[in-house]
Amino acid sequence: MKKILALLLIVCMILPLAACGGATETGAAVETSDESLGDETVHTIASAVTIPEGETYDFASHLPLVKEGEDNKLTVGLRADANCTDYKDNDYTRWLEEKTGVDLEFIQFSGTAADAATQIALMTAAGEKLPDILIHFTGITKAQGEVYGRDGYFLDLKDYFMDPDMNYYRRWGLNHHFYYDETVNDMLMLRGTDSETGAIYSYPFLVNDPEDNPKCHTVINRLWLEKLGLEMPTTIDELYDVLVAFRDQDPNGNGKKDEIPMISRVATYKDIIHWLMNAFLFVDDSYYFTVENDKLDLPYDKDEYRQAMIFIKKLVDEGLLSPQTWTISAAEHKGLLNPEDGVYTVGISAGTTYTDFLASGHSMQDYQIVPPLKDAGYGKGGYGPMSYYRMEYNTFITEDCDDPELAFRLLDFMCAPDNTVRMYWGMEGRDWEYVDKSEGLTGHLGGPADIRLLADPDIHTYPNNIIWQFYLGLECTQTTQTAVDLSDPDSFISARYKQDTDLLKYYAEAGQPDEVFYFNVYTADEIERRNEFVTDIQSYLRTARADFCNGVTDPASDADWQAYLDNLDRLGKAEWLEIAQTAYNRTFGKNG
Repeated sequence: MKKILALLLIVCMILPLAACGGATETGAAVETSDESLGDETVHTIASAVTIPEGETYDFASHLPLVKEGEDNKLTVGLRADANCTDYKDNDYTRWLEEKTGVDLEFIQFSGTAADAATQIALMTAAGEKLPDILIHFTGITKAQGEVYGRDGYFLDLKDYFMDPDMNYYRRWGLNHHFYYDETVNDMLMLRGTDSETGAIYSYPFLVNDPEDNPKCHTVINRLWLEKLGLEMPTTIDELYDVLVAFRDQDPNGNGKKDEIPMISRVATYKDIIHWLMNAFLFVDDSYYFTVENDKLDLPYDKDEYRQAMIFIKKLVDEGLLSPQTWTISAAEHKGLLNPEDGVYTVGISAGTTYTDFLASGHSMQDYQIVPPLKDAGYGKGGYGPMSYYRMEYNTFITEDCDDPELAFRLLDFMCAPDNTVRMYWGMEGRDWEYVDKSEGLTGHLGGPADIRLLADPDIHTYPNNIIWQFYLGLECTQTTQTAVDLSDPDSFISARYKQDTDLLKYYAEAGQPDEVFYFNVYTADEIERRNEFVTDIQSYLRTARADFCNGVTDPASDADWQAYLDNLDRLGKAEWLEIAQTAYNRTFGKNG
């Protein structure tokens, strides 16, 4: 029976958008529960992790994890990173072994995340022994991990999570880096629980990455604004006027009509279409649904959404927004923002400070963040959508592990706040150091600095055996603020700091609706129903939007708009909403 299920998993992993993976509203919206996981279960979990006032956790008294005379070997399966030259002969491995007393052996999986997941499926189908721990297997979805768990390949870790002697949840009270939300503990456990068995098969990885939380990093060429005597646009009318000026008034001064007023990529953190739509109404394609007075809805059939499509089509028709926005590659986009000859051709775009602006040029200094646009006049917009904590459930302890408690304690140790810094930034004293708060150093996100980086170049940028080149834990290490040198206001670092902090400030000022939908907890039956149509309807929403914006269809045409609405109905919009509302009511204890 195990081999049959494993072979089914192989089929699911090979097929695109595999049904057994489940369609989700977002990477954070994980189908994790059914009616069997009721208030009593959640309350028990919450009670088990309550932190008494002032309590601390003494890690030293728990180390080493292996006592004298005990077996100390654990095998770790992971997907090899090109920038890690050796996992065994590795600074982080040596430190980890010295601290914990565990002797680590590594089994490396090659290829993409999907390739590594397929290799696991083939191993289980063939009855081969698995590594004791599988770390960061992102190609295995949570739903697939549950299938492995129900079939006995992955172990149930629930008892370990509820053990008051473990550090996992106590850490929340100690970690000053994490922007604490009192609901996170319950939701993390709830979302990590198998909908059929109540088991917890994976060790969660939670990311709160502040500078990536704003959904669109929109930037404008400040040199062009200054040359043409223009102000930062704050409304759709002001934006239109700025774009027309960029198109017609030769702001780059080369005598050519080569300016692209606005261009971006329809991709995460670069989707300027989202930025434009939110002037009309709140839209967030990561989560899809909106919520008001505990009632879920969808924005995609509203008149304000139609007006957004009409406005965006107008920008494309008049040469103010490039249609390449829907086709341009990442490399082409980066090339436009960092021209080799220093002559800019782009007025407004969207890009991230860590991937799209090169330190070798001056574009970081020459582009500045544009705030979310104010309401377009319909009373439903003016928002700055933000991501929620990202949850990943892709680290497992397998049935072949002889000492699962030791394996769990190892993961627990790796994920302690200070230890995540060691995992990600390298050796303390050589690659980084803690800073004395009395120094008053500024961190990269505007708060007080926690550490000062010493390594040059950055250890993440070249092959080495210093770290494993990925991180695991309750927090992304980006919330550990690194000291920045702002002594030169025209430096790349100072400009990046300004972009990052402006972005966070502007999105905080714009805000979101009073109620925001971030995730649902679906039953197995609901997941199966959703898998029949949700991928198709989500794909249609993207295609129809591109068609409206680019004039393939006309959002101002009543016939085209009605055809679009009819297609949404045909594809299952009502059922999608019904399933989501039912799950929402159950998850949050609302009356339907």
